[in-house]
Amino acid sequence: MFDYQSSTGAVDTRSDSGGLLVMLVCLYFVPSILAFHRMHHRRHAITRLNSLLGWSVLGWIVAFVWALAAVQKGELRDEQARTCNCENRLRSENGFSLIE
Repeated sequence: MFDYQSSTGAVDTRSDSGGLLVMLVCLYFVPSILAFHRMHHRRHAITRLNSLLGWSVLGWIVAFVWALAAVQKGELRDEQARTCNCENRLRSENGFSLIE
């Protein structure tokens, strides 16, 4: 917004520091956000690497490249089956399915 300038000439920029901090934290966790968005099969390991070594430029770059690496399709289906499992919840004991 507008910077407040006091009679001494000092500029007050404290109001913008909160937004800057949020933006920097989001930028710091971009590799983790990408890994979770892409349902990467190693997203928890990427998040640990990003959290522990992301402060170093090399650690952040490694986590970023790893998050962009190819997702294994077989493990993706297994993960979706474990997390969603919607069809099995809708299926009753006698095999009747609400989803056709």
